[in-house]
Amino acid sequence: ILNQDQSKQVYLIREPISSSISNLKHVLNFDKFASLKNLNFEKEYIEKKLESICANYKFYLKHVLNQKNNQNIMIIKFENLINSTNETIQRIYNFFNINFDLEILNKAIGIHTKDKTIKRLYKNKSVSNRISNYILEEDLEVLLKKKIEGILQEEIVKYSGLK
Repeated sequence: ILNQDQSKQVYLIREPISSSISNLKHVLNFDKFASLKNLNFEKEYIEKKLESICANYKFYLKHVLNQKNNQNIMIIKFENLINSTNETIQRIYNFFNINFDLEILNKAIGIHTKDKTIKRLYKNKSVSNRISNYILEEDLEVLLKKKIEGILQEEIVKYSGLK
C-alpha cells in the first residue's frame, strides 16, 4: 500500500492567460468534434466557456499555492519546462533522487517532439479532439485575453511570484 504522506508529486502549472486560451481552444475544438459539424461558435457562447475555464484556473492555482511549502511537492512552471527543458528535468530527477543522464534525455526529447507525437497519435485520423487547433479570430482572441486579464488579475500576480 502506498503511503501518500511520503509520496512525491510534481505539479505543472502554466501562465494564466496562455493556459486559459489554450484550454478554451481545446474545449471549443472538442465541442465542434462532438457535434460532428463545422461550427463557428457565437461570441457569447465562447465567453461563457471562458468564464468557466477561468474559474477552474482559479481553483487549480489556489490548490497549487496551498502545496507550496509541502516538501513532497514540486511546482514546475510550464514556461520553465519549455524554455529550460534540461535544467527543469534535472531538477525533477533530483527531486525524486534519480540519476540524471543528459544523453538519454536528449534522445527522448528528439524522439518525442510535438510534431512526431501528433503524427504517431493521429496517423490515420482526419479529425482530432485532442489538440488545441480551434482558430479564434484575431480581434476576438485579443478581446478574450483582456477579459482573462480582468478575471484572473489576482492569479496573474500570484503566478508571477512562483519560481
